Amino acid sequence: MIALLFAAGRGERLRPLTDKIAKPAIPFLNVPMMGFPLFYLEQAGLKALLVNTHHLPQTVETCIKGLVRWRTKLQFSHEEGTILGSGGGLAKASKLAANAQDIVIANADAVCLFEDREIIKRLLETHKTTHAIATLLLSPFPKGAKESFGGVYTDGSGRVRKFSKTKLSDANLAAWHFTGYMVVNQKVFSGLSEAPSNLLYDVLQKRMDQGEVVSSLIDQSALSFETGNSQDYLRSTKECLEILTEPSSQQKTLIRILDRFTPGWWKGWRSGGPLVLGSLPWPEELSVSEFAVFSSETLFPEKIHLERSVVTAQAQIEPGSHLKDKLI
Repeated sequence: MIALLFAAGRGERLRPLTDKIAKPAIPFLNVPMMGFPLFYLEQAGLKALLVNTHHLPQTVETCIKGLVRWRTKLQFSHEEGTILGSGGGLAKASKLAANAQDIVIANADAVCLFEDREIIKRLLETHKTTHAIATLLLSPFPKGAKESFGGVYTDGSGRVRKFSKTKLSDANLAAWHFTGYMVVNQKVFSGLSEAPSNLLYDVLQKRMDQGEVVSSLIDQSALSFETGNSQDYLRSTKECLEILTEPSSQQKTLIRILDRFTPGWWKGWRSGGPLVLGSLPWPEELSVSEFAVFSSETLFPEKIHLERSVVTAQAQIEPGSHLKDKLI
């Protein structure tokens, strides 16, 4: 199976963090965000991985090289100058997989938890049985997202009929959240231009209007987590830490992801009181309220208090700081 990770975005709403590191390489629960889609792609038998880059490409390349298994063929499609978007990005990257019939595409910052770890296999099966030019993995809207902003609209059979950035009032269509995962047939990418475009709105919508089929797999139990800005990121962090405290199918999936990319993570997990995912030994100079995430590489000066905050390994902290609702 050949897959493409879209990792070219600037992640501007997470600045200043994304001034130093591309968003897909930013850790979420101490796992680089691109580790989440990589995990699901591996469960589907990933053989070759394409990664498109633009903003801070070296941070993406260094990160993904440290995550992929040795047997996975890894190639990069770097975009110079103007960012090409998902349409132009696919056109450029697909030249590295010219003989592929289908390509599985995932947004490199798509943080999702699926009950079925092999959800991508099901997506591929749906794609083949529907003979569609593209098949999208959809879910109910995540917490913090509003249907008023639009979404992917399907009919009663699950066929995608419309993409919209605003809410549509059509009783015959249902609105869903796009999880960031799809399968695209070569009928789509073989004829694409490398000009900037959006794969959904500029490419697939036009093909649907011409009568071609775009299908969907709807996962009612899927959990998608917004990480576009620091407020959403911190809320999603808390939600995932809470998932770790209670047995569930999503908890099992999350544990497997943490085991895959941060072996021994459970040694720094505390749930009796504040929820903390950190490292051992516990820094003597650190105290926590509500929740906190930090890595074994995080350097803490004297008398630091974390309250609903995430501290990355690159953070520089002043002694005596009380960090509240911070992502640094």
